Amino acid sequence: MRFTRDERQAGRKRLTQWQTPAEMRLDAVEADGSTRQRRSVQSRRAGVRSRGLASGGVANQRDVLWIRLNPGNRPDIDLLFVNGAAEAFEAVEAGADVDGPRGDKYKRIASSGQNVTHSDVEEWATPEQACEVLQAAAETKARKARDLAGKGTPYPPGTKLLIYLNISDYGVNHEAIKNEFAASVQVATPWFSTIWILWKGVAYRVFDNAETIIEP
Repeated sequence: MRFTRDERQAGRKRLTQWQTPAEMRLDAVEADGSTRQRRSVQSRRAGVRSRGLASGGVANQRDVLWIRLNPGNRPDIDLLFVNGAAEAFEAVEAGADVDGPRGDKYKRIASSGQNVTHSDVEEWATPEQACEVLQAAAETKARKARDLAGKGTPYPPGTKLLIYLNISDYGVNHEAIKNEFAASVQVATPWFSTIWILWKGVAYRVFDNAETIIEP
């Protein structure tokens, strides 16, 4: 099913309203349109942001009551917790949109509907690939934070970073990939109070102000 531009924009508008994580997940599907059609940059970003939390990672693990995309687009996501606390996240995807031959081939497989496990073993995610895409995502957000600070409009104090790692190793390199998390995001640590990586529906806090790694 192909959604019109107006339908995609209406879907994204709904995502800027406070919703439960379950409601956000449903609306994110409409905001994205079909995952097998070419999407606009705006709708694609909306889908990345909402999937990153509403798919069950941070929201399920941390008693999130309400969630929305920030209407002002900076930071990306606002969370409201059961205890009344609020947190703001900047979000970015790492993985399926990676540039280069490996990323291009992975995207072709995914868009064709082919099960990636049926592809060549060398196309499954490796620790090196995970490190590469995570570093690129962290650098993107660190650069944005640095530019904003240089303009005198930095992120609000306490802004966190969520990286949605959109790759799969089908269990082959799981622990080795997790071992790359902390080192891969170091470039962004001066700019965010906490950094989370959401992978396979599980959220890992890989950096906070005390530089601790906390397993789910």
